Amino acid sequence: MATVQDLLDLLNDKLLPYRAAYAIRGADDVAAIRALDQGKENVWRVVVAASQKSAGNWFAKSGSLSYTAGVNVKDLPADFHSLLSAESTTVRMRPSGFGKEDWRDDREETGNADLTTLEALYYVVGGNVAGTPALLVSRKPAATLTVDIQYTASLAKWSVVADNIDVLPAPLRDPVATWAAQSLLGAAQDEIMARFWSSLCEVDRTLVAAISEGRQFGGVVTAEDFDSAG
Repeated sequence: MATVQDLLDLLNDKLLPYRAAYAIRGADDVAAIRALDQGKENVWRVVVAASQKSAGNWFAKSGSLSYTAGVNVKDLPADFHSLLSAESTTVRMRPSGFGKEDWRDDREETGNADLTTLEALYYVVGGNVAGTPALLVSRKPAATLTVDIQYTASLAKWSVVADNIDVLPAPLRDPVATWAAQSLLGAAQDEIMARFWSSLCEVDRTLVAAISEGRQFGGVVTAEDFDSAG
C-alpha cells in the first residue's frame, strides 16, 4: 500500500537542494501534506478534463440508490462528481435534459402507468439544502426502485502521512510532488525559482493530459491456431 509518506519522501528529494536556502522545513511539516493534497487535486482536474471526450472514466466508482415508494429524488454519494451511467433491472433508465421542452415532452411520453413497462428519465440536480447532488427520476415509483450507478468520484482529502494514495496511479504521483514543490518554493517569493518550477508544472500538465486521453481504445484480436499451420 502506498501512502502520503511515500509522496513526502519524493517531495523531500525534490526540495533537498533548496531547503537550507529557503528555510523549508522537513516532511513533518503539515504545510507539505497540504501542498501534496493540492497537487493531487490539480492532477485530478487535468486527468478528468482531458479524458472526458474519450470517455476515459478515470476515478470511476459504483453505487446503488434505493427509491422508496412515492419518492423520486435520492442523494448521490458524498464523493460524487459526475454521472457516467444509471441502470435498473425493473425500469429502462434514460437521461433527459431539464429544459422545459425536454423534460415536459419526454415525461409525457413515459406516461404514468406501471413503471416496469416504461422508461424512467433521470437528471442530476442540486439536491437538498446542504448542496448534496441528487438523482431525480421522472416518476414517483409505486414500489421500491433500485438504480445502479457508475460515477466519477472526487478524491479523499490527504491529511496524515498514513493516508492511502493507491487510488492515484503510480505515473501520476511524481507530478503531484512537483506541484507541491512549486507551491512551497513559491512561498519563498523568489521570482526566478518560482518561474522555473512553474515551467516544470506546465510540462507535467501536458504529459498528464496526454496519457489520460486514450484509455478506451484498442484493436480487435482474433486467436489463431498456429499448431495446424503447414
